[in-house]
Amino acid sequence: DIAEEDKASAAELGQSLFVGRDEHTGAAGERFDDLAAGRWDHLLSEAFRPLEARARRIEAPGGVPGAVWRDWAAPEGATGRPLLMLHGGSGSWTHWIANIDALNQTRRVIAIALPGAGESPDLAPPQTVAEIAWILRKGMAALVPPDGPDHGAADGAYDMVAFSFGTSSAAALAMADSVAVL
Repeated sequence: DIAEEDKASAAELGQSLFVGRDEHTGAAGERFDDLAAGRWDHLLSEAFRPLEARARRIEAPGGVPGAVWRDWAAPEGATGRPLLMLHGGSGSWTHWIANIDALNQTRRVIAIALPGAGESPDLAPPQTVAEIAWILRKGMAALVPPDGPDHGAADGAYDMVAFSFGTSSAAALAMADSVAVL
């Protein structure tokens, strides 16, 4: 048996924890994957509840469904352009928890749970990078409009940082949106 504290630790880190193996097939035994099951309350551990509380949670910015966004306002006097953070294929905005506070010192930070990941709903098949880029483009146009009051860049430009699958989405977005900088 796995200790309850080990289950909680894995859940807090947003990780899947597999316990045991079938001796004949080698398949994983019992699986604890609270992220995939959508049980978010205890995943938001005390360590990053304050970070989550400071963010504005946004569903369907500009009326475009398909993703859940988190938006940390730029501090007064910030000079950096807004930053969009895109996670890997099986993650969520929480992949960036170690980076958000530092980056938010000088700029507005926007993190997304890409479609089908974290709290975001799945897209209807077939899911394409182009479809995700369209959702990102429309969402960012609503969140960071040119000459918007709190976006931090007069031209509506923003920077992006990404890894793994998020990089594919970011590259497709950068090709479609001239104000996005990868």
